[in-house]
Amino acid sequence: MKGLLIKDFRLIKVQKNFLFLIGAIGIGLALLSENTVYTIGFVSFIFSMLSISTISYDELDNGNAFLFSLPVTRKTYTIEKYCFGLFMGLGAWLAASFLSTAAGIGRGQETIGDLVITAFIVLPLVLFMLAVMVPVMLKFGAEKGRVAVVLLFAVAYLTMSLLAESAQQWGEDFLPMMDSLPEIGTGAFLGILIAAAVLILLLSMRISIGIIKKKEF
Repeated sequence: MKGLLIKDFRLIKVQKNFLFLIGAIGIGLALLSENTVYTIGFVSFIFSMLSISTISYDELDNGNAFLFSLPVTRKTYTIEKYCFGLFMGLGAWLAASFLSTAAGIGRGQETIGDLVITAFIVLPLVLFMLAVMVPVMLKFGAEKGRVAVVLLFAVAYLTMSLLAESAQQWGEDFLPMMDSLPEIGTGAFLGILIAAAVLILLLSMRISIGIIKKKEF
């Protein structure tokens, strides 16, 4: 597992200029944009997609055939992809959430509670996107998988845009409504969403392991 993680970090290092660009865009959005949902979602999804791009690198020049000739099991390989995706996606989500929350507080845009809730609204979407992307890439390969991922990212982008546009309305109507429920509050509701996303991610991992075990290289 450790060797696979090092390999993927070295692969991502090749794209360091692009990473710096996305980081700069994320900082700019956090400081200038009032749509915290869009800012956090954009940065998190981009970094999650970069982690999945390592699957394409592994397939180049029949690389998987060589990789599995080493003492690496297909199950370990699959689990590592999820671990690496979580590291990249959650790391980007945490950094973007911190910057957006700090910038929002500095602007007096919202209370810290609303900003934190907004960040945690995005988290289940990041986990769900990762749960969809990994099996798609493993099933269809680099070329077809890339098309599917682009379509998925387009859907995610539209979703983030809609969430960003309605964020103010959520703050006025949706969140207070959840707080007023007698049996479940905002925190509990978000906890349920995150737990559901984690369960979907675990199910996705089982599906991906089944896909990779049946695949011929």
